[in-house]
Amino acid sequence: MGQTLSICMIVKNEEANIATAIESFLPVADEIIVNDTGSTDGTLEILQRYPKVKFIENKWENDFSLARNQSLEHATGTWILFMDADDVIPEDQVESLKQLTQQDLDRVFSFEVINTQAGLAIGAVFSQIRMFPNHPELRFRRKIHEQIVFAVQNLGLKQVRTDVQIWHTGYEDEEMRKQKAQRNLDLLLLEPDRGKDPVISTQLGDSYAILEQHTQAILAYKEVLEIPNSKQLNYDAWQTSILAIGKSFFRLKEYKEAQAWYKQALENDKNSLEATFHLGEAHYFDNEHAIAKPLLYKSLELGVEKSTQAQNYNVIRMYVYEFLCNILYREKEYAAALEIAKKFKEEFPMVIETSFWLGKIFLARRQYAKAIYYLEQGIAKDELLSREAWLALITAYELSGNHIKMQEAKTRMERALAPDNAEDTDILLSVCMIVKNEEKYLSKCLEAITGLWDELIVVDTGSTDNTVSIAQSFGAKVVQFPWVNDFSAARNKSLAEAQGKWIFWLDADDVLLAADKDAIKKLVESAVANEAYSFLIKNSQDIGLTGAVFNQIRLFPNNNQIRFEGRVHEQVMPSLQKLKIPVKFLSIKVIHTGYTDFATIKEKQQRNLKLLEKDIVLDPKNVNAMKYYTMGNAYLDLGEYENAIKWYSKSMERAEKVGEDQHLLKMAPVKIAEVKAQQGNLQEAYDILSQYIQRNSLLPAARLVFAQILKTMDLPTDAAHIYGTLMCFQEEPTLTPVDYVQMKVEACKFLSVYWHERQQVALAVDILKMGLAVGKGEIVHGASLAALYFDLELYEYTEPILATATMIEANAENTLALAKVYIMSNKIEESLGLLEMGAKKYPQNEELVYLYKELKSDLGLK
Repeated sequence: MGQTLSICMIVKNEEANIATAIESFLPVADEIIVNDTGSTDGTLEILQRYPKVKFIENKWENDFSLARNQSLEHATGTWILFMDADDVIPEDQVESLKQLTQQDLDRVFSFEVINTQAGLAIGAVFSQIRMFPNHPELRFRRKIHEQIVFAVQNLGLKQVRTDVQIWHTGYEDEEMRKQKAQRNLDLLLLEPDRGKDPVISTQLGDSYAILEQHTQAILAYKEVLEIPNSKQLNYDAWQTSILAIGKSFFRLKEYKEAQAWYKQALENDKNSLEATFHLGEAHYFDNEHAIAKPLLYKSLELGVEKSTQAQNYNVIRMYVYEFLCNILYREKEYAAALEIAKKFKEEFPMVIETSFWLGKIFLARRQYAKAIYYLEQGIAKDELLSREAWLALITAYELSGNHIKMQEAKTRMERALAPDNAEDTDILLSVCMIVKNEEKYLSKCLEAITGLWDELIVVDTGSTDNTVSIAQSFGAKVVQFPWVNDFSAARNKSLAEAQGKWIFWLDADDVLLAADKDAIKKLVESAVANEAYSFLIKNSQDIGLTGAVFNQIRLFPNNNQIRFEGRVHEQVMPSLQKLKIPVKFLSIKVIHTGYTDFATIKEKQQRNLKLLEKDIVLDPKNVNAMKYYTMGNAYLDLGEYENAIKWYSKSMERAEKVGEDQHLLKMAPVKIAEVKAQQGNLQEAYDILSQYIQRNSLLPAARLVFAQILKTMDLPTDAAHIYGTLMCFQEEPTLTPVDYVQMKVEACKFLSVYWHERQQVALAVDILKMGLAVGKGEIVHGASLAALYFDLELYEYTEPILATATMIEANAENTLALAKVYIMSNKIEESLGLLEMGAKKYPQNEELVYLYKELKSDLGLK
């Protein structure tokens, strides 16, 4: 008779796993020894079904080695294979295992243990001695993370690493994983060899990391490095600890510190997959994609490492593919992105995101049929895959011309992604407000929204006037909430009270015009589920005729995970970003009447400044570029210029480093230049904006400040050129306030005086009339001013206006007009190039095509 195999196990309350485990063991085991340490469920009844199973019972003594060794005492096989109740031997590993049982008894065998994810062998991989001869001196040591290796070394047995796989399913449940980590932690802290054996401190760090106690984890991992000769004692534990310190810093979002540790690990082993990937990952999250990309590509070339420590080979490759797809897609390298996405799909066909990436990339390449195929494939596997995936599918159907399918996809998305807390409600729209002593404004606000809402929630934070009675007279549900110097807290109270499918929030000094109220009503009746909407907010004292305009998210789904953040200038954007809910910018206006005079502004900014400072000090983890920018605005309004520059600069640094609030990278330099100008540092302000406008030529706020600086520097002609271009801009979505009417009125005033001083009286009068029309709310386009200049052969002034108009809206009319100016200015080459492009793009415009042919003929060109 040949050599035999005993499988030895310890169990307790494993009825959910034990049958699957035993069934997989039967083809290789001659006997299965099960040590039950106190099961109270159906584990023992299940074991009785299997003749090969011999079970013994012992009291649990908080000692895994003791329980393991108790099972070994009853084994009769030549070889021992120790297993857990949540282990499985895959069918394709059976023959390899059987062959090992016939090997010489002077060795032990390590197997590749793979933690499964979603039932698939794609999780962490580590080597572990699992099979050894049945010898009375081969016994486990340690109460937790029990080890046989000490006994192996004492007997001088050879350690042979094999490719045989064992699947471990016990870490699929995150809650169970944390429970096990806490249990392990309690036992590891009592280990007498802690501080001597690197493995114990590594395991201690792993337990802290699973419990998300990352600072403690770092201290535990550093213990490994402090053990004398730890590198020689256990290289795997030593190298893994260096990597693990980096991972803990990474989870604390200290990316630079993480990078330093990963680099150290990579210096130790230049072909380390883990070190290469995690260094690339840290640069990726630090928004350093140019550095991350080659490291991620290199990670794909590296194979799995044999180690006693867990190696996340498959998980790493999935993340590498995901990160590369994202980087290449952002860089519009669609061919390279497609190649990576295809490899991702080929290697991990079970991963739903592979279908999403292929669909998204094909959509960008305008291959709509393929995009639809892959997006539908992904959504079929999981309707809750991604809002972005649904929106990509809707877009693909729309661009392919299949509007019926587009509407069907919208309906399917709304059904699949309906917010949990609004599924069964008949209330469509909840208007949510916070108020305190707002009797001056509230009636006008509520009159304007009559007939819009299905539910009106008003949170009162301590009114002593008639605010509450006014709100109740309009049918509002009034909720009392104490003021705690936190606007988000009050806003979130109003959201918690809302029952509607959609939330629309207002301030008491907001007013809606009838057309905008109707637009909102139609929007909520047809809006896409789980999409948020940003409206134009206009600070105005004349029912929206004049005033600064900016964008603000005002309408979003009623979802208990969407909440405001920040004690002042509260935002829902962070919540939306976490949930990956897209924001659509619309031209619907809300008139905000609260900022009436400088004294009021100053009072509010002083209040805001205190709340912002408190926010930054007490909640540093939630500080963002927008808070820094808002600090700058507060200091600017209060005339504290150096502080304003400081906070605008911090806002830029944060936005650039972290990659958040990218629009602030455009606005902060403009504000710094504005402050410099107010300080009298005109040349510095000029230098900032002259370079800035070359890169961001279509930001009206930048042009306005630049024009004002040129005027103050006594450069009237340069100022006239810039002021003229301001007439091309119309109100549009923007994240920072711009008063388009006042901007254009100022331009007309300056230009009128400018031309009057140059004896162009009729022109000055015409421009003054334009300014009066703008002030009355009429739409005046830059083309009107350009036409006046052109008729007077003032081509030097005409050109910048038409060039700007063409950049804002490239159409046949603007192209033709600019080409004519180039011809009259004797810029023939520029005109020819522009007309050639226009003739190809607008062949239906006969005048443009004719002028192009005539110019070519005059130049002797075919």
